[in-house]
Amino acid sequence: MEESFRLPSFPGMNLLDWRCEKRAGFSLHEAAPAEAVRRARVPILFIHGTKDTLVPPVMAEELYAACTTEKKLLLVEGAIHSAASQQDHELYYRTVREFLKGKVYG
Repeated sequence: MEESFRLPSFPGMNLLDWRCEKRAGFSLHEAAPAEAVRRARVPILFIHGTKDTLVPPVMAEELYAACTTEKKLLLVEGAIHSAASQQDHELYYRTVREFLKGKVYG
């Protein structure tokens, strides 16, 4: 949170967890993304920045490895958290279009 959003981890993460519980009905501590992708039945496109310090790129690689459905992983060189489209706009949108082609549109 500090590097990506310039916010203190405390109480930032506590507030984020509280908000997640209120909106989604579960705590961040209960989230199980690896289990979720193991059970997925839809194609998943994983996009992650190589300079993400909030959620390290290795986590995207672990989710990709756990995924049992059709999948693609795009690691955007130099992108921080949630900024892959800003770091390499053309690569990001080309990858999204190619992945969705035949799934969502012709």
